[in-house]
Amino acid sequence: MNILALTEWLGAGGVPVPGEEAQRRADICLTCPLNRTDVNLWDKAKGAVAESIRDQLEVKHQMEIYTHNETQLGICEACGCVLKLKVHVPLPHILNHTPDLQKFDKCCWIRDKA
Repeated sequence: MNILALTEWLGAGGVPVPGEEAQRRADICLTCPLNRTDVNLWDKAKGAVAESIRDQLEVKHQMEIYTHNETQLGICEACGCVLKLKVHVPLPHILNHTPDLQKFDKCCWIRDKA
């Protein structure tokens, strides 16, 4: 398993949120107007960011963690994150890397818990 990808994705602890919490978050994202499903830049893109996303998705696959309907999760228009990855990230790690919560939709689970 790629430890660097795991740490970049989930933070120093490398532990995803419980499945029920990830699903709750995913359900909110599925109804959010900022969920951009028409974008899949990391699939064929080149560069460090795309490679990092592919590595993180591979780690997620190896860990066998999923949410229902995750194929309908795209990229968050507010932050540019891949939602099928983000819904599993512990909130402290997200907040440490998110300077402006106001850009998220008012229904966002990040704003709700911050």
